[in-house]
Amino acid sequence: MTTIEILKDEKERHMGKATKFIRTMQENTGWKLAGSTLIGQQDHYWFTIAQAGFAQPIVVTAALSNAESVKLEQLKQAVKDKKKVYKLNGITNENQLLKMVINPDTNVSKNAARVTELIFDLTKSFARLELKSGCPICGSDEPLQTVRIGDNPAAICETCYQNLKVEFEGIVQKNAQDGSYITGTIGALLGTLVGIAGCDKSLPGVMMSMLRLN
Repeated sequence: MTTIEILKDEKERHMGKATKFIRTMQENTGWKLAGSTLIGQQDHYWFTIAQAGFAQPIVVTAALSNAESVKLEQLKQAVKDKKKVYKLNGITNENQLLKMVINPDTNVSKNAARVTELIFDLTKSFARLELKSGCPICGSDEPLQTVRIGDNPAAICETCYQNLKVEFEGIVQKNAQDGSYITGTIGALLGTLVGIAGCDKSLPGVMMSMLRLN
């Protein structure tokens, strides 16, 4: 595992932030956990599942590669058609990032079943519409890998990872000299991640670490 900084007791720290629903979904999927967010693949499509705390909204996201607006609207309508089944609060897309907000149930098993059904249906719709997972930074559909910045996970391409790593190192050096700041690719990525429950755009959260999630 390549890291710029590895936190002590990282696994325990992340598990401590995860709700019972997130822990249940991790057991069911085997996906990677970062803070209050899971990230992983279903039928070769990348997803995140997040919940900031008990009874907080559940947020499911998927980054798509250069999806046409017509296909995005068809996809969103298909999700809205099962709004009551998913307990959908809303669905939006910003550039290539598709985001769905689910109203939680007090029953963890019901939440898990709804989100599992949503992701299953999404993968079928993605395949039907010939959509591909994409890097949330550049939109490329080249193979993605998971990284974590602070507690913010993302699946990005190797090119963006290398750019991100260089910029992160520069931010660490610049911060040591001139104080806190976030800019460029990292700022853009964090801007994309904002709105995903549990993501932290504050500098302390970002400066903790940047590493690949293996």
